[in-house]
Amino acid sequence: MELRYKRFLLPTLSLALLLAAILAGLAASRMRSRHESTSMEVFESGIKSLKSITANALYLRIDDYHHLWMYQGHTWTTATDYLPMIWLVVTLRPDFVQAYVDGAYHLAVNLDQPREGLDLLRRGIRNSPRNLALYWERAVISWKADLETVGVREKEKAFWKYLGMVRRHRGDPESPWNESNALIGLSEIFETHSSRAHNRRISRLYDGHADRNASLRRFLNP
Repeated sequence: MELRYKRFLLPTLSLALLLAAILAGLAASRMRSRHESTSMEVFESGIKSLKSITANALYLRIDDYHHLWMYQGHTWTTATDYLPMIWLVVTLRPDFVQAYVDGAYHLAVNLDQPREGLDLLRRGIRNSPRNLALYWERAVISWKADLETVGVREKEKAFWKYLGMVRRHRGDPESPWNESNALIGLSEIFETHSSRAHNRRISRLYDGHADRNASLRRFLNP
């Protein structure tokens, strides 16, 4: 009974905070004048900070609550309030990368809706266009989706886009192994799905690049 009460209390409280932030923003827009620009900038900065703090707190509560939900024997498919709360988090803080990643994974894997997961990641990339984690998650979801949902060309492009971002950033310091994993994914696509299907020579080239990248990282980071 207590868990059920908390289940409804959390989204209700979050919606109340969002409404308060919206009302405050409307009030701020009415107060704007030529002579109050400095004060308004400070006020709007405070509203932005409040929304960010609320999003961070809500995300932590979502994570704790749903781990407890799973511990009690429930499945992710029955957590019907999870996605609305994720949506609320990214509405309050549009650059909350981990919320996009978690929501996309939930849609693609737990609910078997990869296209919806990719749509959520596309929104995340618009708001955080330089974040490698979003490009990597998009590549993985595209790779694992069936061909009717995500075509071969789209799968390849997702990996190439991630690898291109890695080159621009001169590496992926948070997940350096993903560069090799991307090459392995491309190797599998060439071997099994592409117009050059079963071309083992091309596939081995990608595998070789992946092995060399792994060896180089081991040498640079013993």
